[in-house]
Amino acid sequence: TGIGGRQGSRNAPSVINAAFLSRLFWDGRAASLEAQAQGPLTHPAEMGMADMAAVAARVRSLPAYDAGFRDAFGGPATATRIVRALAAFERTLVAADTPYDRFVRGDDGALTAQQVRGMALFDSVGCRSCHADPTFSAAGLVRPNGTYRVFPVFANDRARRHGLLVDGKAARWRVPSLRNVARTAPYFHTGSVADLEEAVRVMAVSQLRKVLSDDPAAAIAPARLETADGMETRLTLLPGRALSARDVKDIAAFLRALSGDPAGE
Repeated sequence: TGIGGRQGSRNAPSVINAAFLSRLFWDGRAASLEAQAQGPLTHPAEMGMADMAAVAARVRSLPAYDAGFRDAFGGPATATRIVRALAAFERTLVAADTPYDRFVRGDDGALTAQQVRGMALFDSVGCRSCHADPTFSAAGLVRPNGTYRVFPVFANDRARRHGLLVDGKAARWRVPSLRNVARTAPYFHTGSVADLEEAVRVMAVSQLRKVLSDDPAAAIAPARLETADGMETRLTLLPGRALSARDVKDIAAFLRALSGDPAGE
């Protein structure tokens, strides 16, 4: 919710650890924190300023800010200096000392047994192909992997129920970071999913084409194949095709281990 009670159409991403991402905003239109910082200032549904010249004039009119800018930059507030100051502050918002970070540094007790199992599942079912460490995003400055993904890849009732399609279709989004994901609900570009476990289910069926079931038989998939004698149906055992309720809880438990306090909090 922004100026005058107006609402935007997208869920606001966290700025924690944003300094480590190569693209900002859900559609990735900003290539730097400076470019990102400018957007909300002049957006009609956020801060509603007419333009950056109006922003600079407003800041210069406040004695404390005017003095602060002259002290920091050696001159008055300008549009360029304002976004540089905002971006400099955002670069201090780092949460790196998470249970996961302590675990990979050698503290075997930093994660619970459930979180360790969840970490193994996170890797084995394919989550890490888009959410690679250390940023847990394909848009990270370190180990980038394509930046964008189509979502949802596979049409499903869950995605439709949560309103995750754009005009009834999948769309191309910057892969968000999962750092601090336990503290940044609600989820997805719509903010329509409040529960972390449900977010895991949505991703499982939408991106990985998993079946949510505790029934071992869910791993057996019928396939109709064309042979020399016509069509025949074969049953194929697909290991990892199904995610159980326990699997979902364990992956969510691991994701909670990716949360930490920003420096100085």
